[in-house]
Amino acid sequence: MSGNRIMPTLITGLPRHTNPAYQSNGVLFAAAVFLQLVALFLPGMPGLVSAQETIVLPNSPPFIQKPNPTKLVVFIHGINGDPVETWDNEDQKFFWPRELAEDPDFQNADVLSFGYESECGPSLNIREIATHLHTTLEAAVAKIPYRSLSFVAHSMGGLVVREFILTHLHKLKVPLDSMVLLSTPNWGSSLANVAKAFCKSDSLMDLRDGRSGYLDSLNDRWREQFEQPDSVKPFHFAAGYELVPLSWFTGRIVEKESAIAFAHQVSAFKKDHSTIAKLNGLSDPVYTWVKGRLLKAAPSPQEKPLSEAEEQRYTEIIGKLQEELRGTDLERALKLIAEDRLDDALALLSEKENAEEEEIEKIARARFAKAQVLELKLLYRDALEYYAKAAQLAPANTTYLNELGGMHHTLGDYDQAIGYYEKALASNLKTFGPQHPKVAIAWNNLGAAWDAKGDYDQAIGYYEKALASDLKTLGPQHPQVAIRWNNLGAAWYAKGDYDQAIEYYEKALKVFKQFGLDHRVRVVAGNLASAKKNLESQEVD
Repeated sequence: MSGNRIMPTLITGLPRHTNPAYQSNGVLFAAAVFLQLVALFLPGMPGLVSAQETIVLPNSPPFIQKPNPTKLVVFIHGINGDPVETWDNEDQKFFWPRELAEDPDFQNADVLSFGYESECGPSLNIREIATHLHTTLEAAVAKIPYRSLSFVAHSMGGLVVREFILTHLHKLKVPLDSMVLLSTPNWGSSLANVAKAFCKSDSLMDLRDGRSGYLDSLNDRWREQFEQPDSVKPFHFAAGYELVPLSWFTGRIVEKESAIAFAHQVSAFKKDHSTIAKLNGLSDPVYTWVKGRLLKAAPSPQEKPLSEAEEQRYTEIIGKLQEELRGTDLERALKLIAEDRLDDALALLSEKENAEEEEIEKIARARFAKAQVLELKLLYRDALEYYAKAAQLAPANTTYLNELGGMHHTLGDYDQAIGYYEKALASNLKTFGPQHPKVAIAWNNLGAAWDAKGDYDQAIGYYEKALASDLKTLGPQHPQVAIRWNNLGAAWYAKGDYDQAIEYYEKALKVFKQFGLDHRVRVVAGNLASAKKNLESQEVD
């Protein structure tokens, strides 16, 4: 039996969250990334909440106070964020700091939403923002003897918190109880490397990934202080990460490995980089989880968390929907999905489906989108029904055929999957010829279906065709080619030829490491270790 594999069936293109070096046109991609980042983080107008219980510190953040507080909870936004706009879901009329302050479980807690300047152009770096935070908190604790302090931080705000803890917390003389970081780029962001060409900002420069920068220093100091075997961890540290890509061309702004670094407890959320801080209400999964972490309560029973493969698939589905629906009359569904309002998205798509019976292309698109949302909800049989309806209305659409085949594959109906994959392959061969990424994907999908049926020779034949096509169009140093090598390794592993499997796994591992695809590195490294172990056992026998 083979080791865990990268399941290729549902991979229809490049992972959308990967390094921008993948893109064929780096300049256009860089410009698109910058525009997306600016659109995401343009600061809103500062404001105050609940005037009766609000005071204004020197930097004018919202500060919600109680009569006899013992605890201070501080919200900190990210780069180009705002102490109000970052946390405010205008559609739902839900301003998170105010709602937390009014929660009966926080009746003895004051809530401060800290703000700082971080726009493009001259701005404070992270160390300077941490110093500004210290000055602000000193002014607050000089008036009220708080017994404990907690932080909720978004994006770069989490780095500010960590710098504050390392540099200033001991001077404040208020114990830190807990900190919750949401989508914080602890390892940096490749998007910052691109955006720096357009935006001259000291804080943005601090977010660059790679060695010998600010983050390298911050993480080394954190390890020395808190990650040694005899280190004391006096506070609870939780981290949440986004599953929804911001757009099909930027992918997820902060990857899982970067967001969860050093945390004691982690959780995934079906939100994008912005909506993970803009909540739908008190029942929003982010609110209930963060509240529990601030109270250090035992985790409440929740729906079964997604596996790593399911998380990856969730992100890929969203990327496809963004590419399919952006700029159409169904674009509103993307916003609902990014807010984890999947039932509302389904209702909208059903409404569009019923309203457009005369427009075949539009109704097919609505049914396809509905299938994708149903798959996000793990309702696979229902998703299959709508994939089939979309393909029936638009039989020449190879995306619909591939997804229909993929859902049959997921449900274990491999013969049906092969039939739809073959239809997609025939159409793509006729349209594009053999040397095209869509054709390679179709061959790869067929290989995966035959692999699942246990016919490894058939699988290897299709995988080799996919590999040959991608080598000609993409070259050997490409993640898509590495997927082919991994899948060939898995097939040879299943046949018991561990030498051949090891050769392919090593090629795949080298490319995935080059591009920093940690989730794929872990899978291939596990496959490689299993193959080597089995080869050793085989030689001993």
